[in-house]
Amino acid sequence: MQARGEDGALRVGVHALMVGCFLDRLLERFHDEHPGICLHITEGTARDAQFMMREGKLDISFMLGSHEISDLNSRVIWRDRLMVALPQGHPLALQPNVEWRQLAEETFLIRHGGAGPQLHDLIIARAAGKWLTPAIVRVDAGRSALFSMIAAGHGVSLFVEENVSASTTNIAFLPIRDEPEAIAFSVVWSPSNRDPALMKLLTLATALPKYLP
Repeated sequence: MQARGEDGALRVGVHALMVGCFLDRLLERFHDEHPGICLHITEGTARDAQFMMREGKLDISFMLGSHEISDLNSRVIWRDRLMVALPQGHPLALQPNVEWRQLAEETFLIRHGGAGPQLHDLIIARAAGKWLTPAIVRVDAGRSALFSMIAAGHGVSLFVEENVSASTTNIAFLPIRDEPEAIAFSVVWSPSNRDPALMKLLTLATALPKYLP
């Protein structure tokens, strides 16, 4: 059964995992279809995930952004709209959307872990040559704590639309009108890893977005 990819284990790296998000639905569907395969989930940065795959500590990783990595395979499987999270009382909170230049004087709260490093680079790239780079504060906090900090007025942050929670109180989520394109999400794996279970997860990851709303 293991040789056919019907039994065994997969070590999966993720940038973040929230109930109902694309990754959550993907891994839940995979478990339903292949209950004999145990999934071991590790949350971390894209950089850490690449090292772990090279060292044989991860079989596959899901990362924010598109990637061209010389010794690893990568494929974009999903895209989502970027949103800025503001405290409900912020002067911009009642607008239908914002532009990057309107955020130039904000303090961005960015997590050390997960997709934090990539969001940090995105903020800097959007400001380059146009306006002063906004203040960026790196926080060692989980998603719930980050939401609490935003609601309390300590700063703003970035999320993709599927991570916007209707139950999040005292926070306004606005699309960024001049963000050039939806944010990509990629699956990354080692070309030397021929585990049949890995191939099954790759197949589902490629096909599933076509059938999700």
